[in-house]
Formats: sequence, structure tokens, C-alpha cells
Amino acid sequence: MSEKDKEVIEKLLQLYPDVIKDLGGEDIVKSDSILQRIETYINKHKWFVNEKIPYTITLEQAFFSWHENVFLPQKYEMEATNIVNILNHMTKFEIFVMVSNEYYLLNDQDKTTYYKKACYSVISREAKSFFSRKYAQMKLKHL
Repeated sequence: MSEKDKEVIEKLLQLYPDVIKDLGGEDIVKSDSILQRIETYINKHKWFVNEKIPYTITLEQAFFSWHENVFLPQKYEMEATNIVNILNHMTKFEIFVMVSNEYYLLNDQDKTTYYKKACYSVISREAKSFFSRKYAQMKLKHL
């Protein structure tokens, strides 16, 4: 990541303290490796958006779009499924990454996939509690 991109991402994160809070706090989010991961997410989103429109968006525009169309929907489903409490042996950022990866894997197979399905899929595989895993498996059958 270029120094300029890092500065842009850091400034944008200051405008959106919910991202910092929901990914585990400043100590975690401000580390270079996490900033690199966030920048990778933004650039992937930028690429997807640029594929659908006839002009190129900036990193700032991609961040705003990612926040509204990716981060917030995933955050809301993570809260609704209680995944952070169920997987309390992991950091919020680790859970966010797992759900994101699961979403993209499931979305490759089925374009109607949404974040709730990705959350329950992660819970069914990663929860330490037998009952949490079984509950998630039952929820998956009805999604």
C-alpha cells in the first residue's frame, strides 16, 4: 500500500468511527497489516464497482460505497446473528474477515446469498458450543 493510500484510508476511517469500533478498536485497526487488509477490501470493491459503470471511481468514493453496501449490511447481520458473542474466542476483525470470505465463497455458488447465510455458515463451523453449531445449521436449512 502506498503511503498516500494509507493516509487516505486513515482519514476516511476517522470520518467513520463505527468502522474502527466494529472491527475491534483503534489499536487493532490502526496497525499496518489491518490497514492493508482494509485497503484490499476497498480496492476489490472499487474494481467491482468500476466493472459496472462507465467511469473510474476514486479510492474515497470506493470507501463510501464499501461502507454503505458492504460494511453496514455485514455489520447488521453480524449483530442479528449474535456471531461476535458466539465466537467470543476470536477478535471482531477475525470474525469480520471470516464472514466476508464466507460471503464471497457462497456468492460464487449462489448469487442470491446474503450476509446472514454467511454468518450462520461461519457459526456452524467455528462455534465451540455444540448447540450454537446445531442452531446455525438449522437456520441455514431455512435460508
